[in-house]
Amino acid sequence: MLKEIFGLKKENKDEKIDEMIKLIDSQLSMISMEIEKLKNLGSKIENIEKKIAILEELIKEQGVEIKPKPVSEKTKEAIKTLLKRYGSLNAWQVAKLLNMSRTRCAEYLKQMEEEGILVSQWKSRKKYYSIRQ
Repeated sequence: MLKEIFGLKKENKDEKIDEMIKLIDSQLSMISMEIEKLKNLGSKIENIEKKIAILEELIKEQGVEIKPKPVSEKTKEAIKTLLKRYGSLNAWQVAKLLNMSRTRCAEYLKQMEEEGILVSQWKSRKKYYSIRQ
């Protein structure tokens, strides 16, 4: 497309560039709308997760034992692979790379740390995880 533009006369170049700008603007507005939808969906999921945690606590108070769900071995392996590749990552970064919620990813990381698979280190208000050496 750029080759076409550079081969045109100045008036035609301006028209072609204006067309490209309009196309890019429309694409950007569509992308921003999709991002807002995803943000809303993410906040809804986090609210549901919080409500589930409250319900689990209420059930525990009634004396019913809730067994923790086993962490998926595939997810653990994926997290280990990412940490081997990148060294250390925080929950948000791992969540983005694995297309998961940050909250759920933080749960996986915390459990893996408790199991002795990972170690964590705080850096400027963020907790970074790496594989235990």
